[in-house]
Amino acid sequence: MKNLRLLLFMMPLLLCTLLVSAQKTSISGKVVDKATGAPLEGVSIIIPNSKKGTTTKADGSFSFTVNGPEKNVTFSYVGYAEQKLTLGSETNYIISMVQDNAVQSEVVVIGYGTQKKSSLTGAIAKFKNENLDEAPVSRVDQALQGKIAGLTIQNTSSEAGAAPKISIRGISSLYAGASPLIVVDGLPIADGLSFLNPADIESIEVLKDAASAAIYGSRGASGVIIVTTKKGSVSKTKYNFKYSAGQKKDYMRYDVMTTKDYVGMLFNEVLLRAQDPTTVASTNTVADADRASYIIENELLGGKGTDWQSQSLRPGGFKNIILSASGGSKELRYFLSGGYQNDEGMQYKSNYEKFNIRARVDVDLSKKVKLSVNINPSYAKKTSPSQNFTNFWRAPTWLPVYHNALTAALVNTNPQYAAILPGDFAHPRHFSGLKYTGTMPDGSIWTSATTANPSGSAQQNPFSDVMRSDITSNDYRLQSSAELSVELAKGLIFKSANSSLMYYTNGLNFYEREYNSEGSVNKGVYINNKYVDLLTENTLNYTKTGRKGNLNVLAGFTGQTTKIQNQQATGIDFPSDDIRTLNSAAQIDKSGTTGSNNQIGLISYLGRVNYTYDDKYLISASYRADGSSYFAQGNKWGQFPSISGGWILSKEKLFSKITWLSNLKLRKSYGVSGNNRIVDFAFLDLLYGANYNYGSGTGVTAPGLVSSNAYLANPNI
Repeated sequence: MKNLRLLLFMMPLLLCTLLVSAQKTSISGKVVDKATGAPLEGVSIIIPNSKKGTTTKADGSFSFTVNGPEKNVTFSYVGYAEQKLTLGSETNYIISMVQDNAVQSEVVVIGYGTQKKSSLTGAIAKFKNENLDEAPVSRVDQALQGKIAGLTIQNTSSEAGAAPKISIRGISSLYAGASPLIVVDGLPIADGLSFLNPADIESIEVLKDAASAAIYGSRGASGVIIVTTKKGSVSKTKYNFKYSAGQKKDYMRYDVMTTKDYVGMLFNEVLLRAQDPTTVASTNTVADADRASYIIENELLGGKGTDWQSQSLRPGGFKNIILSASGGSKELRYFLSGGYQNDEGMQYKSNYEKFNIRARVDVDLSKKVKLSVNINPSYAKKTSPSQNFTNFWRAPTWLPVYHNALTAALVNTNPQYAAILPGDFAHPRHFSGLKYTGTMPDGSIWTSATTANPSGSAQQNPFSDVMRSDITSNDYRLQSSAELSVELAKGLIFKSANSSLMYYTNGLNFYEREYNSEGSVNKGVYINNKYVDLLTENTLNYTKTGRKGNLNVLAGFTGQTTKIQNQQATGIDFPSDDIRTLNSAAQIDKSGTTGSNNQIGLISYLGRVNYTYDDKYLISASYRADGSSYFAQGNKWGQFPSISGGWILSKEKLFSKITWLSNLKLRKSYGVSGNNRIVDFAFLDLLYGANYNYGSGTGVTAPGLVSSNAYLANPNI
């Protein structure tokens, strides 16, 4: 009885619910630009919590149907702020959308300053970092592949951590450096994208045309990549931690015939040619080298050749760990981060490991004085194989990686290799100069009349080259900068930015005994490089904003000095492959022992004027004068002017009624940029070290002879 009463009580409620849910309402209306009243076509209309949606027509009109409970509708359009509508009793609406100020006033770094994106007159692309650190790579430049128009990044090596080839709008030089200038927080760095933590990057701007890059003068001919790192904001401390790991594997390999398949094909050709009366019989003979190779692979290796690609490649892995903290008050903001990247290459002994720490502090010393300090130490270790992948897949399949009992017994018939045992590395030369006998693909028994040479190659087993060598390098870096900004008067700001980059690289390339030939001694190449770069930039920036026009004037002076020391020593014939200190070498190879000490200087004067009238008419002009030590007296200075203009047609009344057109700009630019990445002191007759040969030998071991190693320096450079 109770259940019946409850059912009778609930039935009206359930009925009302069904009626409300079944009720459908037709909604219609029009979407217009709030400022101009023009209709907007293609506005996306989304009904949350459902899969329904529609777009506006050419006249801005729309119509859709909603169920009773659905009350919220979202309108979104490119270049406009998203707008939400709560449905009431009305069924017809006029939606007025407002242009998104964030889009219209987006700021772009243009070199020694910033500018609104809508006011640009040059070709500049901006990349806003959102998930760059999620890419399964260890370098920023690799993560940027395909993300910025006009920026081409091409991998040229399969080694982990290897630098890709970067170009902006194609190759700019045949003989000088053709890679773009990379600027990190104002400091030009030759390989700036190699040491950066992807999570530290705020944005990346690419200056693509001469008018934009002319402000960098003699270094801008190949384009400029400007990297801006993150800084703290006024907020409570925010922590961020990310860990990602994965595996990479080759998706395709070369299709290589085995020796058994290849020789079988040759014998099949013999059979086919024998049936062709037009074929000369002497051309049907299979070479003795191929027959001997077939016997080794078919009878001594069980018919299964060596897959050298499998010997070279392996599944590689990567790890990326990022931890950061940021926050601060109005007077002091901070950003701290640490990163670890580990990239294991798909080729054996190819590994790249990198550690990063970054600390940035921004302090408002007063209302008119601001200070920013940025410190970024990093360490990277790279190991790479001595043989590249090409040498592996070209190796013959009949050659085993290691000798087995049968192949060792065969080569022991040659007194020269009587000491070879199963498990030793197998080399092509071990199988040359021997007699072979065995069954051919056609069932015949073949015995070499004299000796046969399965391979005429004197190369080593490529896998043994990898296992008998260690190519390593360690890179220690410290980038630091301090920037002081002072407001001298209203709109006039003086800025002094001083930065330094110091890094030290040491490496050892060690090759064990018999690395590249029989009886060769072991060798160690010791590399020590030092690099110190100091830069000062001092600029005055004046900004004047009027009712119609906006003016920005920049004037500055920069000075940069770079000291580079490179040293290399080569020792040969160590007492053991496990003892690898230079003092243990029996000899010092003077031809492989070099050193250089170089200093480069650059002084620059620069200026720029940007003017915008009525947010429609744009003009920009810049000038830079560079004095570089790369060039001779009388030619040390270069002049680099530029001028560009723009007209935003979409803001004219004539185009305001074209709803599908959001931004139309005409621009024209002219600029001069240079390239100073040439050979050091190319304008001088230089002296180079050389070994004089008296009699036999190369001068390495002859007693009493001293190698000439002269260095010419001009103190006036």
